[in-house]
Amino acid sequence: MRHFRLSHRGEFLLLAAGCVMAVGLFWHTIHLSLCERSEELRTETEMHAMQSAEIVNFMNGHPDFPKYMEDLGKQRERADHALPDSLEQGRFLGMLQQCALDHNILLQEIVPAEIRQEKELEYLPIHLKLTCNYFQLIDFLEQLNAAERFMALQDMEVRKKEDALSCELTLHIYAITEKEDRT
Repeated sequence: MRHFRLSHRGEFLLLAAGCVMAVGLFWHTIHLSLCERSEELRTETEMHAMQSAEIVNFMNGHPDFPKYMEDLGKQRERADHALPDSLEQGRFLGMLQQCALDHNILLQEIVPAEIRQEKELEYLPIHLKLTCNYFQLIDFLEQLNAAERFMALQDMEVRKKEDALSCELTLHIYAITEKEDRT
């Protein structure tokens, strides 16, 4: 059996090549995976810091949390009244009639049209004909605007008729057909 013997220079080169390979292996297997994990942890830490800041800002903005929840409940209740689950057209038409009576307006005609659907909203166009003076009309419209029920004035035509105004209005009342879960 023959022994192979390296010179000092060969041994040094072999040792240097082994060290370079060990460093390369360490670099590719351990160092790069640690760098990737470090970046993931840094990103996760930044995300948690932003969430913590949002929570602290929210808590600073609402020091009395039970009162905030009570106010939020009241806002939801107002929103439910403004956009109910159903059109409740009878109730709304009664409110229109009472509003006209309150302002001494002659309500000549109320004609509900066909109920229409748009996404999660249902709406009912209502055509009104009334006779009044300018100030009665303004008061009537202001009272409608102040009502808790959401409605939109879509069309309005006003003509002078002797010493009164002849008005035709088209209102839309709305209802939400698919309410989100609020628990």
